[in-house]
Amino acid sequence: MTHEPAAVPREELREAIIRTSLELGTAYGEEGLTIRGIASRLGISVTVLYQHFDSKADILREIRLRGLQRLIQSTLAAFELDDLRSSIIETSRAYVKFACDEPWLYRLLFEGDGLPSSFLPDEQRHLVIAGESDIRARVLAKYGPLVPDEQRLSRLFARWLSALHGVSSLVIHRYFTPDHHLFPVPDLDVFISDYVEFLADSLMQSA
Repeated sequence: MTHEPAAVPREELREAIIRTSLELGTAYGEEGLTIRGIASRLGISVTVLYQHFDSKADILREIRLRGLQRLIQSTLAAFELDDLRSSIIETSRAYVKFACDEPWLYRLLFEGDGLPSSFLPDEQRHLVIAGESDIRARVLAKYGPLVPDEQRLSRLFARWLSALHGVSSLVIHRYFTPDHHLFPVPDLDVFISDYVEFLADSLMQSA
């Protein structure tokens, strides 16, 4: 039975819609994330939900934006480490952990339509650009001494991101398991730890 949440502040209900959508997407995937399902779980009418979001695509855009912000936040502490190798290792570890902890959200960010700034409303686009600019500034400040040439540093960062996405995607799609027929991985945590150290050493050697 649905009700009209007249006493619920608009922003509070909007946040509840996002939170519930993330829960449904995590549990059932994008196909299980429906407007009717979100409204039913919240106990509101579809009409009320449409007063906050125009469509499911609108909700997914907001979830992608939140996901990107959470991923960025999860890596920030590692940028503050003084030792460059340790910083690369811990940033990499945080990235892969985010993918492992939030596999549906990670796939939504990087294995679907992605988050092209040109398709976002102005307010969201500015937030994405600000987040990307912040990360770029941190990379330049932190790793600039390793690779003084900005173009080379950009290529290094692209290789780093490609490697992290590759291993994250393989992990969340369960290619690395103890019983995998091709390359069994007895202990995933040990594998990830070894991998991010190998990646850090490779990046520093190729800088």
